[in-house]
Amino acid sequence: MKNYLLGVLLSSVMLGGFALGQGGTPPPGQELETRMADLRDLESLARQKSELDRFKQKPDAARAELDRKAKLRVTQLRAVNLADLERFHTLLEAANTGIMKIFPDDGCAASRTVVNVSEACQAFVPESSDFSFRENVYTTDLYHDIGFHGHDLVSTAFFSNGIIVELGNVDIEQVSPTTDGLPYLLAFKPAGNPTEAKELMARLRSGIFDGGFRYAESTRPTVNTTYAVRNIAYRLANSFGPAPKEMPLNEMKFRSLAFDKRTDQVTVFRIVRRDASGGLTVVWKQLRTSDAPKLRFNKGEPLTDFREELH
Repeated sequence: MKNYLLGVLLSSVMLGGFALGQGGTPPPGQELETRMADLRDLESLARQKSELDRFKQKPDAARAELDRKAKLRVTQLRAVNLADLERFHTLLEAANTGIMKIFPDDGCAASRTVVNVSEACQAFVPESSDFSFRENVYTTDLYHDIGFHGHDLVSTAFFSNGIIVELGNVDIEQVSPTTDGLPYLLAFKPAGNPTEAKELMARLRSGIFDGGFRYAESTRPTVNTTYAVRNIAYRLANSFGPAPKEMPLNEMKFRSLAFDKRTDQVTVFRIVRRDASGGLTVVWKQLRTSDAPKLRFNKGEPLTDFREELH
């Protein structure tokens, strides 16, 4: 079994260099047609004939894409070190686990079509700074479970509350719901309405302290350290009528939630390596998942995210 698994992992690395785990991850630049995983496509979606087509169509041809050379570079940099695959092969045989590399954005992606090409951004790895444990896929900051923004790991996705806690130098294979630091995270009550979610976001931005642990939406990553993140990806209780030909971008974002996997999930992850380009190798396992709560906006209340300045 061990040799078989390593053979599969090695083949995956050689062919794609992408995140590994149950379900797999598409190579850089490839879109997920069954859900809206990238708001870069939303402007073109509004011009389609039906609502379903809006959220399933392929990328707009006018959108900036990575060229072949850039895609090869990203693939190579995303490749996981074989020593790490060997080290965690037993864990990776289990369902709902994986290993991937995540890279800092350092403010180098100026917009959806513009990348800063200054000297400070020469090492930037596109489309590799945000990751969804729910989908086991690289994504955008709108749908991530964690992102590597600047010097910090963050959980600040659209219409979500993210809670990260550092557990310390703990063997990830041994982490369970009773591990120190996890009972409080697991018992944390989600928001019941958009106002409560915004208030919770403000508390998480500052950090909530309990039992010697800090629970916050961001943390400074450290090698050989284990963390847990709870991403409460709220569902929208309000319904929409037929999609108009033209709609505000904000409404498009909320409509796109129907095509994202909206769950309340707790994931444990460990940073096992930092490479020369600043990328972090992260091994992870899902600890618990359930349906996320639905939040409803009152009649006449505008649909807004909890952090308008970010999204």
